[in-house]
Amino acid sequence: MYIDVENLAELKDKHPELDDIRAITANHGEKSEISVLCEVICKLYAKIDSLLPTKSESEAPAKTVTAKK
Repeated sequence: MYIDVENLAELKDKHPELDDIRAITANHGEKSEISVLCEVICKLYAKIDSLLPTKSESEAPAKTVTAKK
């Protein structure tokens, strides 16, 4: 399998669909066109994650409670 992505295990935890991409490359023991495409997909996921702000529980919007009439 050939996917050279930093923190792939952590990325896979956030996006379980990447397991399917890893499975595609499992049959390719060396670098091939399909493995390069899979690597690009994984790197895109990582890039998008890095651009999105992270929300901690304290930053999450508070739940509003409305009174019943």
